[in-house]
Amino acid sequence: MTRREVDKKLKDAGWIIEHGSKHDKAYHPSNPGNVVTLPRHRDDIPIGTLKQILTKAGLK
Repeated sequence: MTRREVDKKLKDAGWIIEHGSKHDKAYHPSNPGNVVTLPRHRDDIPIGTLKQILTKAGLK
């Protein structure tokens, strides 16, 4: 899954993405303490990293 697909999935679930210098951060307005760090890759995100992002965000 590419970064664009992950962004779309998070945005559809109501997450807000803030851009940083090397990584981006996503947070949900109803739970601002849960912050998901997103790497900036043009290729596919590695499976382990992708699973960690989706699990922390509560998505499949």
